[in-house]
Amino acid sequence: MREKKRPTAMELIKGAPGIQTEAAVKEPPQQRKTPYAPPPRLNESQAAIWGEVEATVSLSSCDLFMLETLVCLLDQQRVLQLSVNQDGPIIKQANGRPMHNPAATALRHLEPQLTRCFKELGMSPATRKRLKLDCRANEEFNEWAEF
Repeated sequence: MREKKRPTAMELIKGAPGIQTEAAVKEPPQQRKTPYAPPPRLNESQAAIWGEVEATVSLSSCDLFMLETLVCLLDQQRVLQLSVNQDGPIIKQANGRPMHNPAATALRHLEPQLTRCFKELGMSPATRKRLKLDCRANEEFNEWAEF
């Protein structure tokens, strides 16, 4: 009877299929229990957004710059959206001719940046699937959620 092949040293280090490496056996890093405080340069509305976003995403200190960028973009989006909601997407010029609302144009240019920040922080469904994050683990079970 043929003896089972023993893994080489390199296979043990890299982790060949069927072999657990030391990295795989280690426990996952613990999440921070205390939230990161918003930077002092953020205004009140941005600090409120910081609290909302920071509570929903598990972050490391390396992600704080991206979170700050996302918070500023979200604040800009809310201000621009209020302007578009108030004035509408088409406004009148001084001479009475209609034109596109500059806030609507700025809002349209802001969307790709927001999407990129969401993806970088793992806040899009596709990114969560790729990273194999389960967001339902923290939520209560709701039997009607599937409908």
